[in-house]
Amino acid sequence: MGSEGVAECALGALARGEDGLAASLGRAVAAAGASLALWRGQRGLRWCRGRVDGLRLGELVLLERSLPLGDLARRLNCGDLMRLPGPVARGSRQAWIARAPGGGLLWLEAPRAIDIDGPQMESISAQLATVERLGDLGAGAETARLSRLGARAAAVAHDCRHLASLATFQLERGIEGAQGSEELARTLGELRSLCRDFLHGGTSEPWEEVSLGPLLKRELEGARRIARRGSEVTIYADLVDAPTLRTRPGLLRRVLRNLVLNGIQSCPPGTEVSLSIEREIDGVQIVVADSGRGMQRADLDLLRAGASGRGGTGFGTVSILECIDGLGARLWIESLPGVGTRCVVRLPRA
Repeated sequence: MGSEGVAECALGALARGEDGLAASLGRAVAAAGASLALWRGQRGLRWCRGRVDGLRLGELVLLERSLPLGDLARRLNCGDLMRLPGPVARGSRQAWIARAPGGGLLWLEAPRAIDIDGPQMESISAQLATVERLGDLGAGAETARLSRLGARAAAVAHDCRHLASLATFQLERGIEGAQGSEELARTLGELRSLCRDFLHGGTSEPWEEVSLGPLLKRELEGARRIARRGSEVTIYADLVDAPTLRTRPGLLRRVLRNLVLNGIQSCPPGTEVSLSIEREIDGVQIVVADSGRGMQRADLDLLRAGASGRGGTGFGTVSILECIDGLGARLWIESLPGVGTRCVVRLPRA
């Protein structure tokens, strides 16, 4: 039997979302004609086929210590097996035991001679150790993927709540003619689009030529309406120099809404949140600034990492960073305690 295919079998199983280590053990058993395979690795004891009733992990550990393995592997014939306690299946006449470099122990046994030699046994045990590490990496990657998915779901729920609040405000105010109907339809359309993009795993929004002045004005007003303390804070906008730019308007609206709401929530009554725009040769800069409480350096680092250092959820920041990436934009945040915060979004010319 060749030792080839043990690790490859695991890679195929991992690609299908299956247990790579179990697949590798099965491959080793089938190819060697073994009746039982046991693997003691970093994650405990695993086996394939055979009877392991009442088996204790300590038995294999003691067995390893009682056998002179030489370099890495040893073959045991029927006479050896009869003298040794441990994980022996009924009728077994030959076994191999091998220690993997860096940890791990493999045991194969069968009712006949096993078609394998020492170097092949060493190779299989080394491959199993590698497969186990791959499984750990895969588990870590899956954990990270689920964490990202959870954070994104929370960010979308955060933004959906804002849109639902805005739609509620528009309904409570009453739809006043065509303009009111248009505003409500726009809000509900963005809500549908946000849910659809999340379910599809990414934004499907096309790039459009957008007049930034009206878009920024609408989002500033929308944020003021849904903020709990919007009436206590002065909101100022300088949009005289706002150009037309090719961008993704839905993502841009989410960025602006969250930045303005963050600014309003950080400001004590009587202070100011401002929104301005600056033209550049290869793009534009949108600046959202407030004269609120500002942030300490540690809180600012958390914000840049997509978290919250002031008791918030941080999901608005996750949404901002996701949208910045989708816009091909860049974000700078400057803040001083007691002075305020200045956020700059640089949009390239697409």
